[in-house]
Amino acid sequence: MKRIIITALILVFTQLSYSQIKDFSIKHVYPIEAAHSYMHFIATYMGYADVRGDFSEFSGAVYYDPENVENTSVSFRIMVSSIDSNNDWRDKDLKSPHWFDAESFPEINFVSKSAEKSGEGLIVVGDLTIKDVTKEVTIKIDKVLGAIKDIRGDDQVIFTGTHQLNRKDYGVQGERWSRVVEGMTGVGDEVRLEFSILAKRINAGNFINFLGRAESPSRQIHNAYLEGGIKTAITKFENLKSESKTDIQSLNMVGYLLLKQDKLKDALAIMERNAEEFPNESSVYSSLGGVLAYLGELKRAKQNYQKALELDPKSIHSAEILRLLE
Repeated sequence: MKRIIITALILVFTQLSYSQIKDFSIKHVYPIEAAHSYMHFIATYMGYADVRGDFSEFSGAVYYDPENVENTSVSFRIMVSSIDSNNDWRDKDLKSPHWFDAESFPEINFVSKSAEKSGEGLIVVGDLTIKDVTKEVTIKIDKVLGAIKDIRGDDQVIFTGTHQLNRKDYGVQGERWSRVVEGMTGVGDEVRLEFSILAKRINAGNFINFLGRAESPSRQIHNAYLEGGIKTAITKFENLKSESKTDIQSLNMVGYLLLKQDKLKDALAIMERNAEEFPNESSVYSSLGGVLAYLGELKRAKQNYQKALELDPKSIHSAEILRLLE
């Protein structure tokens, strides 16, 4: 669970392009919750029947300001290996080079370029990449619900919509199923996408629950902070460390909570100590870079993201935030 939350928080800093947004404010960024969203597809089988499936693993972020909906930005990544059509043989075939070739092209990506209000929804234009083909597409979002508070006090935005595409435009050929007989194929070329995306920003009142029970290292460190501030919290961390009870998230979770509580300087101190403790871990520098970006110390933020990328050259989030900072 902690890993999921941290991944979502990192996405807050990594998925959006400042060049696309006027009057950017980080408070309008919402990480996508895949567990409470869906990404379905529908294709025609043997000329008539509709076969449904979905992708269960995806991530991304939404920038949404209800006062300026034209600033809306959406980006997400789908893992092809998560395809599920309720048939193991068919799923294996879909992942093969005959279709998506998941080994060579493991991701489907979308990054929006513009948005405009349309009734209760939006018309979003962006680049969709499947396999090695990128095409500009226009996606209709039928209805937008947000930004609203849920029962935990978190802020959320919900997008529901559809999109139609031709799979062959993206090199998803399925040769064995593409023979045309009387105008029909085994699997139709046109595929309908249906989606409902819930994007949520977890606020301090709820995030504190993710520190764990009273005996968890993060909870103990935070309790020490409440009792005596940063020095007391760091001392508690050192004591727990001597008992081999800490890991990379022990301070990181506390740092993110303080960030959400607008205690930015204290959050910075926590993240700096974590970077000292785990100097060879990419994620500690991206976390530190995020706090610095909140503080407006963009030069230092850039330096930390560069360090994160050096340690993990495949770190997409570090590469993206560096592009934004530059």
